[in-house]
Amino acid sequence: MCRDQASTTAAASVPPSVYQLDLRVVPPTTCGNVYLDAGETCDDGNTTSGDGCSAACAYEQPETEPNQTFSAANTVPAGVRLMSGAITSADVDWYAFTVPAGGAVTIRTYSGAPDQCDGGIDTVITLYGPDGTTELATDDDDSVGTCSVIEAAEARGLAAGTYYLLVEPFSTRTFTSYGLDILVRAN
Repeated sequence: MCRDQASTTAAASVPPSVYQLDLRVVPPTTCGNVYLDAGETCDDGNTTSGDGCSAACAYEQPETEPNQTFSAANTVPAGVRLMSGAITSADVDWYAFTVPAGGAVTIRTYSGAPDQCDGGIDTVITLYGPDGTTELATDDDDSVGTCSVIEAAEARGLAAGTYYLLVEPFSTRTFTSYGLDILVRAN
C-alpha cells in the first residue's frame, strides 16, 4: 500500500513528495511459504505431512463423493486440519469431525492459501451438532472476500462427540475447488 503522507499528516508539514510504503517480503517460491505457488494445491506454511497438506504442498484429504447428506459425510481424521472440495451444480458437501468435551472449533473456507479467497468461490458453511440436524452456527461472507468462517467464539464449550459441517454454494454458483480448514481445540 502506498500512501501520500501529505494527505494524512498535513499538520506536520510533510512535503507532498514523501510517501510511506508498506512492504511485505515474500520468501522465494517454495512449498511452505503460505503462498500458493505453481504446482501446489495447498500451502499451510510448513512442510509437515499429516495435517492435510503434505510436505510437497498437495492435499492429503480430498473430498470424496457422494457426501450430500450428513449420514454420508466425509470423515476428517484426527489431527488433519486442511481438506479440499469442489461444488458442482446442485451439490453440497458434508464433513464429520470429532470434538473433545468442552472443545472449540474454528472453521473456514478458502481458495489459494488458508488466508486467501480468490478463484471466484462463494461459500456458506453451517455447523451442526451430533444429531446432524441441530444448527449451531452458520456463516456466509465473514472471512476474506466471499469465503466463510465460523470462529471459536461461536462454537466453544461443545460436548464431546461427532459434529457435522455443511459446505454449500451461495445461490447457484459452482466452483471447481475450495480449501477447508477445521481447527479443533481442546478446552
